[in-house]
Amino acid sequence: MSKDLHNKILFQQVAELLQNARQQVLRTVNSTMVCTYFEIGRMIVEEEQSGKDRAEYGKQVLKGLSQQLTNEFGKGFSVDNLQNMRNLYLTYSNYETLSSISEDVNIKSETVSSIFKNEGVTELPKVTLNFILTWSHYIFLMNIEDARERKFYEIESIKYRWSLRELKRQYDSALYTRLALSRDKEGILKLSEQGQIIEKPKDVIKDPYILEFLGLPELHQYSESELEEEIINKLEHFLLELGHGFTFVARQQRITFDDKHFRIDLVFYNRVLKSFVLIDLKIGELKHQDLGQMQMYVNYYDREMRLEDENKTIGIVLCQNKSDLVVEYTLPENNEQIFASKYKTVLPSKEELIKLISESK
Repeated sequence: MSKDLHNKILFQQVAELLQNARQQVLRTVNSTMVCTYFEIGRMIVEEEQSGKDRAEYGKQVLKGLSQQLTNEFGKGFSVDNLQNMRNLYLTYSNYETLSSISEDVNIKSETVSSIFKNEGVTELPKVTLNFILTWSHYIFLMNIEDARERKFYEIESIKYRWSLRELKRQYDSALYTRLALSRDKEGILKLSEQGQIIEKPKDVIKDPYILEFLGLPELHQYSESELEEEIINKLEHFLLELGHGFTFVARQQRITFDDKHFRIDLVFYNRVLKSFVLIDLKIGELKHQDLGQMQMYVNYYDREMRLEDENKTIGIVLCQNKSDLVVEYTLPENNEQIFASKYKTVLPSKEELIKLISESK
């Protein structure tokens, strides 16, 4: 091995060690800060409960404490932020520990008890919490009123290391709503306790898909090739919208038989399901021929491309509009391979999404 190559390898190893150390330090700092804020919130709530006029007394407590802490420690202790700390305690004091999730994704975090056990703080809350996300994440999560929905987004953020921006994007696209409306009560409960679990092809399908990141209008002013081009340009965002375990394989994949050539718009592979996922893009109304064409693509991949240890190929036709009856009568009754989903290029409101999904049932 040459000296230059040896030095390069050594540098890469040291650089990786330093990067991992910095990430661990950052996670520890974030966890310690949120745990501290949780404890401050507990103290504020207990102090408020000692006042006769609790509402008015509580306001005075926050105002006085804010002034004193700002004078002593500087920024970060406004009345609004102290109110957030109070809300953190009220929101999370009854939560179950998320330690199993942190172990699954190999994230180490401090708990409220472990941080303060040697600091002379007494009467700690009975629960043991792992605060893994940043303070900004928790401020956003506390604004989600539905406890199950809030816990779903918290779990997904931890599992897949969503940035605050990605968390907001997933919430704005009503990911929980889109997944929950296609599940029974037991399935919804699993979402709030475990996040999105992929066990069968249908679990990876969303209807509709929200592609607002493409920057295209919700109009018929672009072609299928332009839609495909924008998806490729924003591939990272598209993969996040597709969901967990997707990797990109090819675009305009050509398949040939009987001297005839066909092209599949987009080909992906899902590592969780161990299967190819073929996507065809359609502008306008879905036709039964579109589903028949996808069936042909899926059959070809199953017979010519799929390995013995891989599962059957999944086909998704993305369209602007569809008739559920056309889908129902075109596909086999026990279909588990071909799916048709709408896509939206403009972010709808949550109410519009609920209406859209309800109408599609």
